[in-house]
Amino acid sequence: MIAWVCFVLATVAIVVDGNVIDGRKSLVWGPAIELPELDLPVRYFFVQLVGSDGLNITRPPQNSLVVGWTAPNCRLKRQTIDRHDGSFVVRFRLYDACDQVEFSLSTADGQPIAQTPYTIRKPSGRPLLAEHCDCGQLPTTDEWLTMAKCPAHFAQLDRDLANWSDRSVDFEKALNYSHQRWTGPEHRYSSAVCHYQIINNEHKYEPTVEQRAFADFFNYRYVINVDGTVAAYRLPFLLSGDSLVLKQDSSFYEHFYHEMEPFVHYLPLKGDLSDVIEQISWAREHPEQVARMIANARQFVHDHLQPQHIFCYHALLLQRYARLLINTPTEPNSDMEQVSKAAHDYYGQCTCDKRKDEL
Repeated sequence: MIAWVCFVLATVAIVVDGNVIDGRKSLVWGPAIELPELDLPVRYFFVQLVGSDGLNITRPPQNSLVVGWTAPNCRLKRQTIDRHDGSFVVRFRLYDACDQVEFSLSTADGQPIAQTPYTIRKPSGRPLLAEHCDCGQLPTTDEWLTMAKCPAHFAQLDRDLANWSDRSVDFEKALNYSHQRWTGPEHRYSSAVCHYQIINNEHKYEPTVEQRAFADFFNYRYVINVDGTVAAYRLPFLLSGDSLVLKQDSSFYEHFYHEMEPFVHYLPLKGDLSDVIEQISWAREHPEQVARMIANARQFVHDHLQPQHIFCYHALLLQRYARLLINTPTEPNSDMEQVSKAAHDYYGQCTCDKRKDEL
C-alpha cells in the first residue's frame, strides 16, 4: 500500500503579546470535518488559535500552525491560508477517490491542536470523491440541501422569483424563443450565445499590463471595487482580506449584496466615482470605524460566502427554477449532444464502491 505523507515544519515562539498559545484550547471546525459526506471540489476546515486565558489569539507569529497529512492510496493538493488574525483555512483538493484523509495539527513548539488528529472519512463507508468522479446514485436536491445544511431560502432569490408562480414558465416555448433570439438568418444555420469582436481595444483602454497576484491587493490599505459589464465577481475575495473595500454603487448585484450595509461592511462610492478622494480622506480620519468595517466584512464572508454557501445558493436556485417550468423534456432531444467531463492526466481513478470493511 502506498501512502502519501506531507509535513510542514516551523519553529517559532508561542508567546504572543504576553499570552501563551494553548493548543488544546484552540478550535478546529468546518465542512470537511463536520460534513464528511459532502463532496465539494475543494474541501476545507478552519483553525483558530486560542491563548491560555481562553481568548482568541489575534496577532500570532508567522508559521505558528504546523499541518501534516496522510492519505493512503490517493493524491491531494493541500494549502494552508494564514488569515493573519489567529485563524487559518486548511483546504485540499483530491485527485483520486480516497477512503480517508488524516490531518495532524500542532503549534510550532509541538503542542497538539484541539482533538488532533482528525480523520476525514464518510460514515456511509463510501469514498471521498474527487471533483471529476461521477459515481451515479447522486442524492436528490432535497437530500443534498439537507446534507449541506443549507438555509431554507435566500432573501434575494425570493425577491428575484416573486414575479413567477410555480409551473408558469413554458420550457419548450422559452427554448424556441432563445433559438430565434440568438441565431442569425435561418439559411446561415448559425447561432451564438456570445459573439463579438474587440476592435481598437488597447487604443481606447490603454495596453494590457502584467497580471498581479490577488494576494498583492491586500498590500494596500484601500481597495476599490468597480463593476464591469456585470457585477464584479472579485468582491467576495476582496471582502475576505484585511484592506478596506470601497464599493461603487451599481445597478448590478449578486445574491448577497442586499445583505450587506454601507459603512458596516464596506465604504460606499458614487456610481461615477466622483467621491473617491472624499471617501479616502474620511477613512484616513476614522481608523476605528475602518477597522470595524474590515472585521465585519471578513465575518460576513465567513458566515455567508464560503464555498458551501455558494453551492447552497445555486442548488436552491436551480430547484426553485425547475418548479417554475412546464413542458420540460423527459429525455434529451435527438439533436442534443452530451457534453462529457474533460479528462486530465493528473486525475486518477474513481472508486465509487463502499470500503470492503463496510460491506
